[in-house]
Amino acid sequence: MLNFIETGLNSFENILTTFKRSKQELGEIISSCEYIDKYAMQSVVDNLKLKVPIGDFPFYMLIETSGSTQAHDEEKLNNFLESVMADGTVSDGTIASGPGQMLVKN
Repeated sequence: MLNFIETGLNSFENILTTFKRSKQELGEIISSCEYIDKYAMQSVVDNLKLKVPIGDFPFYMLIETSGSTQAHDEEKLNNFLESVMADGTVSDGTIASGPGQMLVKN
């Protein structure tokens, strides 16, 4: 099952920390990890008339996962997101179960 974690981050250091922790905690189910800065995201929003489902941040990170056991994967994703948000590495985040939930029509 394909899932996505979308995060808003306040520094490039937080991107690196989130990436390292995702490799440690989600390693076997990670398909890809991407980041984009505020200005590139604004270009996407302006040109494609889409809206980001989380707040306004200097950086955004998308972690795509694909595992074989939905309940196990969801638990891992929830635990990871709660952990990085609790310690302030990630300022805001959400879990999406498909691309249609990531950027929504304005």
